[in-house]
Amino acid sequence: MLKRLKSVSMLLFLMGASTGSAYAVANPGVTDVKITQQTGTCKGVVVDATGETVIGASVVVKGTTNGTITGIDGDFSLSGVKQGDVIQVSFVGYLTQEIKFKGESLKIILQEDSQTLQEVVVVGYGGVQKAKTMTASAATVKMSELAKLPVASMSEGLGGRVTGVVTQQASGAPGENARIWIRGGENILYVIDDVVMDSGQGNEFFNRLRPDDIASMSILKDAAATAVYGPRAANGVVVIATKRGQEGAPTITLNQKVSIMTPAYRPKGLSSYEYALARNEAELASFQESPTFNDTELSKYYMGDLWQKGYGFEEIRNLVNERYNLGYSLQDINDLFDPLKTQGKNIQDYYSSYDPWDMFDHTQPMYQTNVSLRGWRTYQILFKFGIYEAKWCQ
Repeated sequence: MLKRLKSVSMLLFLMGASTGSAYAVANPGVTDVKITQQTGTCKGVVVDATGETVIGASVVVKGTTNGTITGIDGDFSLSGVKQGDVIQVSFVGYLTQEIKFKGESLKIILQEDSQTLQEVVVVGYGGVQKAKTMTASAATVKMSELAKLPVASMSEGLGGRVTGVVTQQASGAPGENARIWIRGGENILYVIDDVVMDSGQGNEFFNRLRPDDIASMSILKDAAATAVYGPRAANGVVVIATKRGQEGAPTITLNQKVSIMTPAYRPKGLSSYEYALARNEAELASFQESPTFNDTELSKYYMGDLWQKGYGFEEIRNLVNERYNLGYSLQDINDLFDPLKTQGKNIQDYYSSYDPWDMFDHTQPMYQTNVSLRGWRTYQILFKFGIYEAKWCQ
């Protein structure tokens, strides 16, 4: 009996001296309970707002050095994670996301950081680099400022906005596209949504775009920045990324512009004396013997207002009192529209009363309205099937 008590005492002593275990003893007569904290593996995928996978995103357990990065498919696997730990996901140009691990696979959606994106330059084929750390010569155009300019094409808006970029309009025609030079080179390369275009075709597509449709625009100037595109980019590259659909709450943007066009120069009309004198000079130059206006008539026009001098009353009264036959017969009207008689020529001149200044002093209102819808709600449908398994005893 004594040996049995010694054996039990020695066993209890050894169990109490062992490390790495915890015991909760409520009563000496109750069985001991061992408390352990389980760890597992956190798996998931990281995507952006458009659903594209994010490669190279940092995934770390907050407050620890336990972390990893996402693979080529945006997936990750992080071991040694306890339930309740906070998973912190970050990537350049996106807001940092924090999600609590509950033992399930995670799908983490990163949202763009608009402030950080302004400091990023697209260097080639979708690659980005921070402007502060970039050694090559490149510039980013802020589309929010370019959209406010009253220009008809994108090439006009670049003038004076980017260092080393010069634009010149070939003519003064409305809507005429401007030519672009980057550091003196005209044959520049355009890359629109990763599609490489030469100068002619690229300039045409570039001017068709509206500032509201462009997400980012970078201009690569020197050889270090344009080397990825080869010798075609020797004169510079314009890299453009248009806006794409994204997942999230719907956002409606309304942009309205109202402008009025007035002529910059209004031509000054000739006076009656200047007109009569110019007509006489034209007739003399064409070797006409007798000009239309004689010296007496020219002197009347030269004196200015005819009504003050008493000239012109008789002529005006005769014009008013005279009867004019302006009627047309049905046959005359039919002849005007008969191609067999007109033979492609005008057989009748039309005269009407009009104000010639309407063609020069005309105010033209212009209206422009842009409506964009970005983002949409997504719905997830889960199907759960219950399986009942019955075991029969034989």
